[in-house]
Amino acid sequence: MLPGMFFFLAANYWLQNFARSAAGLERFCAQSQFDSLILFSLCSSMSGPVHLFFALRPPDAEGAIIDNLRTKLQRVHRLRGATIARECLHATVAAAQDQRRTPQEIIARARSAGQRVRYQPFNVRFEWAQSFDVHRDRYPFVLRGDLKVLTDFRRRLCAEMAQSGLAVPSSYTPHVTLLWADRRVEAYPIAPIDWLVTNFVLVSSVFGQSRHDILDHWQLG
Repeated sequence: MLPGMFFFLAANYWLQNFARSAAGLERFCAQSQFDSLILFSLCSSMSGPVHLFFALRPPDAEGAIIDNLRTKLQRVHRLRGATIARECLHATVAAAQDQRRTPQEIIARARSAGQRVRYQPFNVRFEWAQSFDVHRDRYPFVLRGDLKVLTDFRRRLCAEMAQSGLAVPSSYTPHVTLLWADRRVEAYPIAPIDWLVTNFVLVSSVFGQSRHDILDHWQLG
């Protein structure tokens, strides 16, 4: 069997059985010494369309708090719909999409942009839950707050994305999605949830799968 084909089959088996999470993918990269861009090429060729984006992820403690809150609010509001798994909770900073380029080119340019960002760690605070009215049959139920510093951080990142030749998305409403619900809910105050942002990540999310793969990450400061 050709070496390249052996690697493809081995990676395929490992991805299907072990790399179901960001942590799994990172372990595989470390253990096999393969770059995440190679794994992305394999994964995308096997799984279909993907969504690439920069994001903030809550620390474990705050992620558990958000997950528990989602359960309570879903019960209180009697919402049905697809929930966001605890390990996939995040606040999107900017989508890394560009129809002019291949996914591999987008990742390379996004990584170049990410590594040039210089920004001090900052706090984010989420103070209410509400629905977005963007789909006729399902409504994102999200956490929101006064996130001016996050918006400023996004401007810095988008400037580097433009410098790398990536399309820069214009509109932005910072939030953390809890679930895709069957109906709308008006703004609802919550006990504030905050954390210190010390890093950000580049994420690959396969459409139709509840999985986020971390392709790269960068520390602030």
